[in-house]
Amino acid sequence: MFMRGLRGAITVNHNEEKEILDATSELLNQIIIENAMKPEDICSVIITVTHDLDATFPARAIRQMKGWELVPLMCALE
Repeated sequence: MFMRGLRGAITVNHNEEKEILDATSELLNQIIIENAMKPEDICSVIITVTHDLDATFPARAIRQMKGWELVPLMCALE
C-alpha cells in the first residue's frame, strides 16, 4: 500500500452555495476518474478556500456523495 497526494483547483463566478457545491463535486469526480480511485482509497481530504467564498463549506458537496460519508474532510481558509 502507498500514499499519494493529489491536487486540484476550481474557480466560481459567484459566492453562491450551489455554484461552490457543484464545482467541488465536478472537481472531485474528475480527480476520481483520472486517477481510477474510490473513496476507500482516500485517507483524508483537505480543502482550502479564499476569504471571499463563504456561502458554504465545499466539503458539504463531498459529504453528500455516495461512499464518501466516512472519509475525513477538512476545510480551511487560505
